[in-house]
Amino acid sequence: MIVERMIDEKKKKDNLNEEEIKVKLREIIRNPKGKYISYDATPDIDEYYRKKGHYFILKLQGYDEFGEEDVFGGIEYRKYLDIVETLIGVAIMHTEACLELTKMNPKVDLQNLLTYTHFKDKTLDIYKNYFGASQTEIEQIFSCITLNKENFNYYLEYPGASLPMYVQVSDNMLVRLISGCLGNPFELLNRELKRKFEKDYFEAVNKREERFRRELYHLFPHDNVIKIPKGINIKIDGKETDIDAALFDTNTMTLGLFQLKWQDPFRKSMRERFSRITNLFQKATQWIEKVEYWLTNTEPRIILDTLDIKKYYKDEIYLTEVHLFVLSRNNMNFTNVDGMDDRVAWGTWYQMIESQAIVKSSSDNVIRDAFIKLKTLSPKNRMKNEKIPEIPNFETRFGKYRIYYDKQN
Repeated sequence: MIVERMIDEKKKKDNLNEEEIKVKLREIIRNPKGKYISYDATPDIDEYYRKKGHYFILKLQGYDEFGEEDVFGGIEYRKYLDIVETLIGVAIMHTEACLELTKMNPKVDLQNLLTYTHFKDKTLDIYKNYFGASQTEIEQIFSCITLNKENFNYYLEYPGASLPMYVQVSDNMLVRLISGCLGNPFELLNRELKRKFEKDYFEAVNKREERFRRELYHLFPHDNVIKIPKGINIKIDGKETDIDAALFDTNTMTLGLFQLKWQDPFRKSMRERFSRITNLFQKATQWIEKVEYWLTNTEPRIILDTLDIKKYYKDEIYLTEVHLFVLSRNNMNFTNVDGMDDRVAWGTWYQMIESQAIVKSSSDNVIRDAFIKLKTLSPKNRMKNEKIPEIPNFETRFGKYRIYYDKQN
């Protein structure tokens, strides 16, 4: 919802006229032998669909897994993003051109139009020249979005592997998969970066906490909220842990302490799912117990000193209340997971953003509000408080099968 609103604003700012582009698209479509499709896009059509590719990736899980300046195999991640974004735009353009052709000539077979073969050398030359990249760079980036004989066996062993953008079927022939381009290319891209450049991958992973903390703090732009710019280690009676992020509201003397977890996404692997659950909840529960013990057995003055609050605020301070948060980047609300500590606000990064954006509050305690808002948007509370969406009547057919829903019956 938030991204859609951002996209609408960007479209207005970019002055994108979709109907005008559709007319121009129809003008360039040709239909060789009444069976195939060809077209030469104009610069304004290219630019329009490049922007659509950008809007598309904003709604995908995984595009922000790494910082744009993180390096994999000597190439910055932003260059991988640029290629993927552009290819998605091209796939959207091709799909819409094919659909337009079916209106112009209903006899064409859409299945034969959407999936096309491409000469590898010519395809790489097009994108190499477009981005001003070297041959080595463009080959490396394409190798990370292509299923080929070098990585084929690896993905045979992985359950429900995501579709690639390209499949290499011979030394110089690629098949572009629209379904791979318009699914989630980052699922395969990021996994390939890990497989091919393991050292670079874990160096980038080590930077995630700092980036996560920085993005979290953007949700609290208030001048009265102190944002501790680093993780804090705490220790008491042999119990050690760290606090990934800390906020202190100088108006209400309220403290917010965060554990930030950034698990890799998973697809259909139940082994990976179990690993995510075990890692998240076991470590989060240990963190909660240690932080609660520290808070209970430490004087408020020492708590504030440990967090370096006085470094950023010179007036007199004291502590009135503390709220604990556990935020995960990708997954939190697993089924059949019981015993989540009610003293803590649990949520994903997406829930945190949504709760701050849509849950209204008239309170001036921004940290307590964030705690309550995140709890308000827990799945359990949403089921109680929100109206279940109404499903409209629909009907579709696959061959001899009719699938339909009739809400009256």
